[in-house]
Amino acid sequence: METGANNYRDVALALGELQSEARKPVLLHSIYARQRREAFEALRDAGVPLFSSLEIAARAFRALVEHGKNRSRRPLAELEKTECRDGVLAPYASRAREEGRAVLLEPEAWAWLRDLGLPVPPHCWARTAEEAIAFATASTTPVALKLVSAAILHKSDVDGVRLGLDDASAVRSAFEALQEAAEERGADFRGALVVPMAGPGVDVAVGVARSDLGGHFLLFAAGGTGIEALDDVAVRPAPVSETDAAEMVEETLSGRLLRNPRSIAPPPLRPLYDLMMGLSRALAGSTLASAVDLNPVRVGEDGVAVLDARVILTS
Repeated sequence: METGANNYRDVALALGELQSEARKPVLLHSIYARQRREAFEALRDAGVPLFSSLEIAARAFRALVEHGKNRSRRPLAELEKTECRDGVLAPYASRAREEGRAVLLEPEAWAWLRDLGLPVPPHCWARTAEEAIAFATASTTPVALKLVSAAILHKSDVDGVRLGLDDASAVRSAFEALQEAAEERGADFRGALVVPMAGPGVDVAVGVARSDLGGHFLLFAAGGTGIEALDDVAVRPAPVSETDAAEMVEETLSGRLLRNPRSIAPPPLRPLYDLMMGLSRALAGSTLASAVDLNPVRVGEDGVAVLDARVILTS
């Protein structure tokens, strides 16, 4: 029972006034919150939320923090003014649509990223085994061959990637094996993407997806299959600032791996932020791209390199 010396209703009203004057949210937790008490009603009337679950109160507090961060970002009207770079993607999208494709071939995706000034390794789109051998012979490191086919989106499903090829015989055998794998499945064979093997580093995933609510969002997560297994993804509306990119990295398990990688020194992160910003700016407001998936992106001591790219066009 509340008394003059123990008037919880007055305390509740004072908390409501404090919240209004300070313009700061106040959250309360009580195991008795489900009970009907005059003080609790006064709290709710004053706009002070009361939770019976401590866990839900903590989640609500985190949501308020995220809301505050979002309010401090550039307004949507300003984001919509960002210059869209669909002009860079247009010739690749046009060629794909002429062939009835909704996905760019990977060499096309790499060429588009290069046109944007984003980091892709030196590579060769080899239509013949001889072209693949010529590029591999000129390389100072072993190379990888990746199947190029409009009908095969996931190369790993058909053993469509061959790694660590260090002589002409190995390159020829790998090229012929990729061609055979495509033909066995009735898929068109467009050759192979030949690329030097990447150095040590941490693999992450960077992508952009179009929302059903409008606009595009940048995603950052662990690379490889980790993006699906760990369910550890940071998301921001595109385009992002360097602060946004740094926050996204810090929010994920991959961020911890980048700070404390095994076998190598912690890599510089500014090149990764530049990649995230560049990709998000290129696609903010895009009418041509539905999704872009760069996975993995190798982050090492010498910078970052996109090792696999997929670009899905709008329908």
